[in-house]
Amino acid sequence: MSELKVAFKPLIILINTEREQVYQQLKQQLEQLQLVANDSTVSMKLRLRAAGLIIRVCQALANVLEDMQLETIEEKIKKLKAALEEEKRSRRVF
Repeated sequence: MSELKVAFKPLIILINTEREQVYQQLKQQLEQLQLVANDSTVSMKLRLRAAGLIIRVCQALANVLEDMQLETIEEKIKKLKAALEEEKRSRRVF
């Protein structure tokens, strides 16, 4: 089997003062998404979903996305958390 490794250098996003509230709102979720994306015990599907959501959160913080899109991102984060819990439960069954 071939292997493909994807790595990113740290991305530094300077948060404007008007985005500080958004940053505080999403900081914990961003940290949790990073844990999921880097957890080798989690399925590749969920790790990639987490990575995609990290990108969306970073876009929001960099003011690339409109604020109304934050609700959509937060809803997707909730769905990812539910899928992660379901995956953990199914592993315990076996």
